[in-house]
Amino acid sequence: MSLLTTFITLLDLWRPEFCKKKLFERVRALAIGFLSVVHRKTIANVSLFLGNIKKGYEANCAVFSRRKWEAVKLFDHLIKPALPLSEGPYVCVAADDTHIKKSGKKIKGAGWKRDPLSPAFHLNFIWGLRFLQFSLLTNPSEFSRAIPIDFIEAPSIKKPGKKASAWLFERYQQAKKEFNLSSLFVQNIKKLRQRLDQVFERRPLLMVVDASFCNKICLRNQEDRIEILARCRKNARLCFRYKGAGKRRKYAQDKFSPEKVRMDPCYEWKGISVFYGGKKRLLFYKEVKNVLWQGGAALRPLRLFVLAPTSYRKTKKGRLYYRQPAYLLCTDLSADASYLIQAYLNRWQIEVNHREEKSILGVGQAQVWSSKSIDRQPSFHVAVYSSLLLAAALTYQDRPLYFDDDPKWRKPPKRLTFRAMLGIMRAEIISNPDVLHQIHIHPVEIACLLKQAA
Repeated sequence: MSLLTTFITLLDLWRPEFCKKKLFERVRALAIGFLSVVHRKTIANVSLFLGNIKKGYEANCAVFSRRKWEAVKLFDHLIKPALPLSEGPYVCVAADDTHIKKSGKKIKGAGWKRDPLSPAFHLNFIWGLRFLQFSLLTNPSEFSRAIPIDFIEAPSIKKPGKKASAWLFERYQQAKKEFNLSSLFVQNIKKLRQRLDQVFERRPLLMVVDASFCNKICLRNQEDRIEILARCRKNARLCFRYKGAGKRRKYAQDKFSPEKVRMDPCYEWKGISVFYGGKKRLLFYKEVKNVLWQGGAALRPLRLFVLAPTSYRKTKKGRLYYRQPAYLLCTDLSADASYLIQAYLNRWQIEVNHREEKSILGVGQAQVWSSKSIDRQPSFHVAVYSSLLLAAALTYQDRPLYFDDDPKWRKPPKRLTFRAMLGIMRAEIISNPDVLHQIHIHPVEIACLLKQAA
């Protein structure tokens, strides 16, 4: 089975979410168009690619602005075929927020956000939207890949002006505590647990997150079969449970930080083999069990992992450098330490998702301003991206493809890249136009290319 046919088979799973067959066929055509267009991924360019710029442009816009369907349910049909790719005792899911740049000042939910690419010595801001993404981590041992399974808009609460009344500021402070990114994260992991139960997945859910979700809102939320593995600050005030005669005291008076544990020779270093950066590496860590974080998880016991700085060289004979140490807190007290550390190292794949979605696939380039289209169109775009990743994993098992015309200086790929997926997809569309003709898609650009080749 080819990549194109597998991708169309996954799109056919979306059919129950659309009340009319004609609407589903238009959505399926848009999904193929967003992947095949070489120019900016706008609805106008996709309509031009599909050959319906005159009659179908308004209908394509109406798919996101007026038609009744939910983008979140598109991911539900991708969870079941993606779960067999996630091995191990847990369902590992990485979570992170991302920003999509916008230019319109009247777009609902848009605002000034901190630019993550700004240098450390100068903070920059961008105007855009914020989204929360969940990605399923496949193959926790090595060559892991993140497949998006949720993409939710996470707007910030707008601050009142300087001349606003006092009660409006009080309402803003209360809403800021209730409707923030951490609260949205807690709400959606509960929904994700329910979605996994609907597909009869009983394994515990392990959420792997960065330091922005290492707070009391996330760690104090104790749900059944939901564990959190988060990176923490090096100066967090940790302690053990009080073991004295007093009944009212809960926390020990002696406080310590993760940085102090790293420098303390009483805790010994342990070595494990992990897969990171394309090959197996030796990593040293320290572990402290049953620690308490009074300002974070309260009385919920945690495990502390201290990862030693890893050495690396920029060249073979170059100087030896060291990366920064890492400090992890986990709510699971019994899981294998090597599995948890490897799961956190695989969390980087969600950053790869963000880069491919925005830089290669063009998520957020569609010029939409309707209240429904603002979050629906990017979510649909990410669902199409997730379908292509899943189709490639099912078709090629993430094995790299070697081409005869590759230059000798190019290093052999360790897995199938996303650019290679797009290239294979477009090549199969050009070589097998009958596959699209069977589902009533007749791209104009493909017909012109075939005419020129003839």
